[in-house]
Amino acid sequence: VAHMPLLENPKTSPALLADQQRETTYKAFPLLSMKGQNCLRPFVTVGAGTGLSYRFLKSDAHTDLVAHKNQNEHSALSYSAQVAASIPLFKSYAIKGGFQYLRLGEAYHFAATNAEHQTVNTYDYMNLDLKLTKNLFCDGTFRVDLSAGAKMGMLLSAQSSWLDPNDHSPILHSSDDQQNPFSQYMLSWNTELAGYYTFGNNWLVGLALEGDYFQNSVYIKQTGLVQRPYFFQGSLVFGKAF
Repeated sequence: VAHMPLLENPKTSPALLADQQRETTYKAFPLLSMKGQNCLRPFVTVGAGTGLSYRFLKSDAHTDLVAHKNQNEHSALSYSAQVAASIPLFKSYAIKGGFQYLRLGEAYHFAATNAEHQTVNTYDYMNLDLKLTKNLFCDGTFRVDLSAGAKMGMLLSAQSSWLDPNDHSPILHSSDDQQNPFSQYMLSWNTELAGYYTFGNNWLVGLALEGDYFQNSVYIKQTGLVQRPYFFQGSLVFGKAF
């Protein structure tokens, strides 16, 4: 007697069961595929920002000048432009490095009956930036990173001026002078909090808030001045994940 072949129950077919399992996984973890695509990928950004900069000043040889400058100097705008790359290391950590152009400034204004001087002292650097990044949040579309590290800066140009606190004569300094009083290289410490939004074909737009503090003085040791700038600024960044 011929036997009819057993028909596969469509409700229990392997293909249907696999589809149901994938659908259940997607419902339980809707961001799983997005996380794999965006949270563990390297990305490159370009950005520019502005903020406020000031300085820490001390001098054992020029105590009158320190008091004079503290009374007549105020914070000034800083500017920066940078390109950076973030390379994942393991789990939620990454290395972030890049180059940054940075201009720092401090506003000086002294006015008296016999003298007045107003200017913005500026210091321009090209920085090599290297930080360790910890990802605080990522759902594939939004991410928040906290970074800390150091910058090695090379002086591009600098100028500063003020009035002598005793006779009110002008004191001028420039990196173009034959006797350049400014340090050629700088080390600064940096922290950064950055948030990013991913759109389109893995493009990124974000906002970064950072603060820097200089380890060494902008002036060489022979001047007797120890002046260490610090600044806080925000930057708008744009980039792409790969």
